[in-house]
Amino acid sequence: MAEILQTSNDYKIKTRSGGEITLDVGPSSGSGVVRVTASLIVEGQTTTVNSQELAVQDNMITLNAGETGNGVTLNVSGLEVDRGFSAPSARNPYAVFRFNETDNSWEIVERDTSSRFNNSALRLKSILTDSFTDGGDLTLIGSGSGVVKVDGTVDYHLNVSGDNDIPNKKYVDVAINNRQPSNKIERDDTYVIAQDVDGGAQGFAIMHLGTSVINSRGLGYAVGDELIINEGTRVRDAKFQVDTIDAQGRILTVIMTDHGRFSALPTSRINVQTITNSLGGTGATFDLLYNVAEIELTNRGSDYASVTVNFVDNGGQVRVATATATIDLNPNSNTFRQIDTITVTDGGNYQDIPGVTFSAGLNASLPESQVQVVVENNPVATFYSNRSLFGELEILGNTITNNNTNSNIVLRTQGTASVEIPRALQYNFTGEVVPYISGATLMYGDMDESVSAERTPGGTGLYFNNSKQTLSWQEWVTNNPDPNITTGNLVQYPAENELISKQRALAFSMLF
Repeated sequence: MAEILQTSNDYKIKTRSGGEITLDVGPSSGSGVVRVTASLIVEGQTTTVNSQELAVQDNMITLNAGETGNGVTLNVSGLEVDRGFSAPSARNPYAVFRFNETDNSWEIVERDTSSRFNNSALRLKSILTDSFTDGGDLTLIGSGSGVVKVDGTVDYHLNVSGDNDIPNKKYVDVAINNRQPSNKIERDDTYVIAQDVDGGAQGFAIMHLGTSVINSRGLGYAVGDELIINEGTRVRDAKFQVDTIDAQGRILTVIMTDHGRFSALPTSRINVQTITNSLGGTGATFDLLYNVAEIELTNRGSDYASVTVNFVDNGGQVRVATATATIDLNPNSNTFRQIDTITVTDGGNYQDIPGVTFSAGLNASLPESQVQVVVENNPVATFYSNRSLFGELEILGNTITNNNTNSNIVLRTQGTASVEIPRALQYNFTGEVVPYISGATLMYGDMDESVSAERTPGGTGLYFNNSKQTLSWQEWVTNNPDPNITTGNLVQYPAENELISKQRALAFSMLF
């Protein structure tokens, strides 16, 4: 039966200073209940709840209650999680979710002696924005030089497939680098295509010793002594071992124990010096030839479907080397269509280091690198390294050429506009007879001025050539022999005539 203590006034329980009041409801099984039916006010400095479950009916919990200042006077307010100990004396940092008054933001941090963001991970399904604030924009970086990264997943760039998926740098790199094999930037039947005959790869040959002949046998060597080539730039030393000698220690034969590696060869291949570990041997030299050992790439190039490795003779080629290259054809690789490896199949035989070039690109039959613009499947322009082609017109430097042999170049204006030439218009004699063109006024250049040092009296006009007239006169003389006209006194009917002048001119010659 319950016992009730009831008073008509306030009720107060008081202990000694620093004392403790215990409400004991029986055994420590945790089954008892202390029930407070009125509001509970705790005015002490610390409130500790050791219960295993905490249920709060209130739908809002207020932290930093009673603040009288402007904002959170202590700068931060939030919740902390005790994460225990990693070792008996090593407490794990508290996990903290708090509001920071300093920069007006919510933070997830670690706290021990200080606060830091080292492990401030947040796992959730979605982040939603307020459409009435900044139009619903989401700002991921507020300051500093950080970037937005996607981490902790495998091959993220392969999973970017939806229209609204956010790509990462690798996805963009692969998408640009691995554009379709034809190298097109395309919209329907209009596109730009870039093709390079060599793909841009660069590299150089590393040489090693090939054939060797003893030039100077030296003196005082012993069998087993080591000889090292002491000239050139060596990636790895080339070495010989003395095999046989004569009575004076002169080297008769050697065994090549290491072909070495050279990025720059000795100045001369004749009488190349050596150093030795011999106790008494000196003076041995060799005459050498070299082989290509490997190709070191300085630029792997791009856009290759296949590659041909070429060796360029620098004046010391005895036998041409050969090599094969493999291409990275994985479309998801950062090095897609770049040279992967080069294998030297025959090192050749050289007195000097050959140059190395690469050819083929995406089109092994392509004669030169080019960028082509195609509109509705019709090529309208092609740009080369030294010239441009627009339809049938080619521009090379300041020269415009028609690539269609029998097609005219037309300068056409609209309305009442004219073709204006603010400087001189020059006609050069080509040595060819220009055919008659019906319905057209035809003017073409005079013969080279070097043919005649001085013009006739009317030598200041605009000249036109009539080679047919000259040919007709010569033909008439041939068909109508005249004893008074011989090859010695035959005066050529001039091909050059003047349009406006005092002599042989179209207008003046009829007047004067």
